[in-house]
Amino acid sequence: MLAALRRTILVLAAVAGVAAALPAAADDGLALRGSLDGPSASAGAPGAEPGPPAPVAIPSEAAPTTAPPPVAAPTATAKPAPAPDAAYALALPGFLGLPPLKLRTILIALHLVGFAIGLGGVTMLDFWILRWMRGWPVTADIVRTFQFVSKAIGVALAVLWASGIGFVALYQVAMPDLLVNPKLWAKTVIVVVLTANGIFVHRHVLPVLISDIGGPLFQDYPPRRRSMLFAAGALSGVSWYAAFALGTFRELNGAVPAARLLALWFAAVLFAWAAAELAWRWRAARRARTESAPTRPAPAPVVRAPKPDGSAALLLRMQRLAQDVHVVPDDVGGVADDQRVRPDDDRGVLVRVG
Repeated sequence: MLAALRRTILVLAAVAGVAAALPAAADDGLALRGSLDGPSASAGAPGAEPGPPAPVAIPSEAAPTTAPPPVAAPTATAKPAPAPDAAYALALPGFLGLPPLKLRTILIALHLVGFAIGLGGVTMLDFWILRWMRGWPVTADIVRTFQFVSKAIGVALAVLWASGIGFVALYQVAMPDLLVNPKLWAKTVIVVVLTANGIFVHRHVLPVLISDIGGPLFQDYPPRRRSMLFAAGALSGVSWYAAFALGTFRELNGAVPAARLLALWFAAVLFAWAAAELAWRWRAARRARTESAPTRPAPAPVVRAPKPDGSAALLLRMQRLAQDVHVVPDDVGGVADDQRVRPDDDRGVLVRVG
């Protein structure tokens, strides 16, 4: 029974498949006939009678022949070619298998080296000056180190000038649009002032340090000259950090006028100068109060005598006994009124010498 049921299901499936395939085959035959009859009628000889019209294929309801609309292939949008870097035209040839180096890259490296040496040296000298302002004596070793660091700062400033002039020349040839950046000209003004201040420091501040060896810094200087030296130190430190900030902060390119940048730099110099003056005056007033305060004598140290041993104690008692003994003559029946006869403290007896 199961075998008969299985055969029945197979027969029904075969019949259904044939019924579904017949309309599609009919549609394909009609379409093929139309494609063959059309070209033969149109390609006939001139003057020939046209043949019967080609039959039109009627789509079957069982299998619709309407094809979906063709999907257009995505077209790749052409990206604009990147603008060539003008600095590549001024590149140095590579060596040892390395690619060519742009001139701008070499100038940036020199600029960073100059800033590293100069900014580090100025920071160290400023900390030393703050230490001397607290009253620390100026030694010969520190003065020699100060002179060496000052020379290193001068070399760093020369490197900055060389690389900066190289930048201006490169921008003039390859990228002239960068020359209108207000940050560039503000930085140039600051470096010019920094150079003039460095010459002043070498001519006036270093001799002051050499003359103050062995004592506190700026101890016996008049207020006006001392204030001028403080102004030079504040100008040096603030200018180095301002130039470093202008070379680092790219957000300032073309966004802030040069006058505003220079105004902020000048305000920072005045603030550092005033802070140095106030710190020196506060330190001097504190030192004056300490020196004018009356000094109290130091209390004498308490020295306790060592406790004597047995023999020393016996000798001390005998000495005290000898001091308290009075001689009484034999012809005197008693003890004179003006003579003292004291009992011995240790033995409790009256000593009388006959």
